[in-house]
Amino acid sequence: MPTECKICVIGGGIGAFHVLEGLEKAAKRGIKIIAVYPSEFIEFGLAAGPILANPQKYHPQYTFTQWKRFKQIEYICCAAAKVSTEKQIVTLKNGSQISYEVLILANGSKLPLLAPTPGMSISDRQMELLKTNMAIKQAEVVVLYGAGLIGVEIAGDLRVKCLKPSQKIYLISKDGGVLKNSFPDDVIPKKVERRLKKMNITLLQGEIETVNGVAPTEPSLVHGAIKFKGDIPELVYDVYIPCFQQGGFTEMLPREILDGNKITVNRHMQSSANERVFVVGGPSSHKMAGHPIAVRTVAVAKTVAYNATQYVNGATLREHFDKESPPPGQVPGFTKVGHGEGGYLYWTDPGPLNNCCCLKCRAGFPCCPPPICWCWCHPCACGYCCGPNQSRGGAILFEKSILPRFVEPHGFGKPGVGLPPFPEKMLEPNRE
Repeated sequence: MPTECKICVIGGGIGAFHVLEGLEKAAKRGIKIIAVYPSEFIEFGLAAGPILANPQKYHPQYTFTQWKRFKQIEYICCAAAKVSTEKQIVTLKNGSQISYEVLILANGSKLPLLAPTPGMSISDRQMELLKTNMAIKQAEVVVLYGAGLIGVEIAGDLRVKCLKPSQKIYLISKDGGVLKNSFPDDVIPKKVERRLKKMNITLLQGEIETVNGVAPTEPSLVHGAIKFKGDIPELVYDVYIPCFQQGGFTEMLPREILDGNKITVNRHMQSSANERVFVVGGPSSHKMAGHPIAVRTVAVAKTVAYNATQYVNGATLREHFDKESPPPGQVPGFTKVGHGEGGYLYWTDPGPLNNCCCLKCRAGFPCCPPPICWCWCHPCACGYCCGPNQSRGGAILFEKSILPRFVEPHGFGKPGVGLPPFPEKMLEPNRE
């Protein structure tokens, strides 16, 4: 017999955590809630670049097994295999079933290699990362497809943390530029393109048709050829990695609630095809109001938690309204071309200078008082004297101070606890 609950939440990231946080009061009042997490661990997605470039160092720093759990909510760590919205049953990969009154989907977006596959064990994920890292280190040509924020960041991290100057990195863009969907003008994109060139990362224009004869949505760690649409010559590669979001994990869902690979939602973040389904993030048709995306996701999660509770109680739902801080911004707050030493960071004006207690004249270190900031803020983190808000110091500050702090408000807990060690024999590639 299926385990019964009022609300079933499928997910395992920021969206799922904040949905459950919003449902905690309902659970205390006796509403049965079950959270279905896809694995026994959570990997912090914003650290995908460093993790891919040096998994031994960074994976333990940004992988969590002891995330915050709310006492009145039941947690099951097993990926969902099938959802029947007609019968209101979720079937897990281990064969067990959960019956629900309301289903909340907060299961993120597909990013093969850059994020673990649902249901993957921690040891399998470690082996996947090490195998990929070894292939990258041995490659003569690495190809990344997608020149948005993800692709630019991954390219930078591979160059500064993993690859030698003689190894080639090609970043493929459909329109020949970078960050076209992130900025309304070309000021930051052009700066990033110049930085990529300085870092010996080649930007190529083209739309990929196949990679070794298959669709370009899956990574490839074997030598092969990339075929482009049109008259562009084939490109030979050793490692190919798609660096673009591919929608939510919807294979387990019935077709009747899908529009392509999305779920169309109304103003309550509720499926238009099935009123018992609410959606956060990846599978949703809802377009986030702006940046930062993580904050906008929190806002949607709170709306979904409220409305799911209201639905169970037979009460009125409310329309989604984003009240989170900072308010939605039309452009990203920063653009990273790699983390740490060798990387480079562009703050979007006004940048941190106007957000801290520093001068508003864009002065960098050592002109940026007060000295109390210097104990945690890397020199020139905001830019150079009388120059724009961009620097190598910003990339160092981001890796050392900002990125670790991103995990704190999202319930991830202490990193690295309970993780098995990496197999030593796969840390370095065999170059004989």
